[in-house]
Amino acid sequence: MIKLLLGISVASAVLCVSVANGVESGSADAQQQILRVDRAWADAEIRRDANALRRILDDGFIAVYGSGRTADKETFIKNVIGDGSDRILSQVLSDITVRVNGDTAVVVETDTARGTDSGQPYVSALRLTTTYVKRNDDWLALAEHLARAIDLKSDEAMIRKADSDWVEAARSKKVEAWVAFYTKDAVVLPPNDKVANGRESARKSVGDLLALPGLSIDWKPTQVVVARSGDMAYVTGAYSITFKDPSGAAIADKGKLLEVWAKQADGKWMCSADTWNSDLPIPTPPS
Repeated sequence: MIKLLLGISVASAVLCVSVANGVESGSADAQQQILRVDRAWADAEIRRDANALRRILDDGFIAVYGSGRTADKETFIKNVIGDGSDRILSQVLSDITVRVNGDTAVVVETDTARGTDSGQPYVSALRLTTTYVKRNDDWLALAEHLARAIDLKSDEAMIRKADSDWVEAARSKKVEAWVAFYTKDAVVLPPNDKVANGRESARKSVGDLLALPGLSIDWKPTQVVVARSGDMAYVTGAYSITFKDPSGAAIADKGKLLEVWAKQADGKWMCSADTWNSDLPIPTPPS
């Protein structure tokens, strides 16, 4: 929905042009005209200028969102204008492709916007496909498809980095450093203890663990799987831990773990569910 206005020139865009019947005359002018309209559209959205949007969008305009939901011209404008609580702080437009065929053109681009919504930071990365038509020498937007831009490999790398940072936080033995990786509503299922619902509740379980004398802890992911939607992921892995019992004897444990990660509105990955349990057999009671 949000397009880039600032810092983009025609020369900086990546242009791929298809021209009807192989005739190239006027195609460069058409590209520039379309990109100017595209930037004017961006300006209108940033300023929430409904009248400017009405001049840019064709009366038959239709938007199709990633969910499959559609919006006509006036509904789309209403969605763009919003209630004023959404503030765009920065935008980056990349991978711009323009194809022109006679009086019809298609623009494909990736729009990454950072801002705040009701005071909460967000990052929105969208892949946009917009169809323009030429009417009375003016290019008007006839249709737009908006879909979330997803880079699963990048998301996997981000989760692996966050998980590694989490290990370092655990080694600091600071409870706040550990629980900072949980979402506010995280569910923590520690071994031999009750479920902790929410970050606040998890503090006790984490605190008891980090307070063990002579504690040494480590874990590593063996698999990171990011959902095709790009907003959820799970991690399986292995942990090892050593500490001292009340008599001073060393206790060692190793086992497996499962973490569920959720991408936040600001693009950060946080753990929303966490559990681990031992690989060691239950000790045999003395006969």
